[in-house]
Amino acid sequence: MQDFTRRHNALADYEPYFHTWTAEEMANTGLTLCYQVDAMMNKFMDGLEHTFVTEGGIKERMFRARTGFRQQQDQRLATLEQALSDLERRLAEAEAEATHWQAAYNDLRARAIKAYNELKEEVERLKKEEKQASKQN
Repeated sequence: MQDFTRRHNALADYEPYFHTWTAEEMANTGLTLCYQVDAMMNKFMDGLEHTFVTEGGIKERMFRARTGFRQQQDQRLATLEQALSDLERRLAEAEAEATHWQAAYNDLRARAIKAYNELKEEVERLKKEEKQASKQN
């Protein structure tokens, strides 16, 4: 009977036997089902007790979840603040380097313009000399 009741848990599984079983067989089936339900409920209650002992009640689990979430947020915020300070430091370094390169560019540009103007003046002087030489010839 226990094997049968373990494998059959729908009323439709038992209906064909309602008219063929005696009252004693029906009572035995009912008792077997009650025993199996009792065993399952005891296992379920033991599982609930174990969960309660190891994990706490709903309020404790909710508190842990809430504080855990807040801790994650605090850690994330600390990480982002650290990243921000690192980025600000790197930006300051990049701006200092850009200032250095800007000064170097301005110096090079000024020297190039000076050299261009000197060469331009020399070219003009040479053209004048060539022009005067060609007038004299």
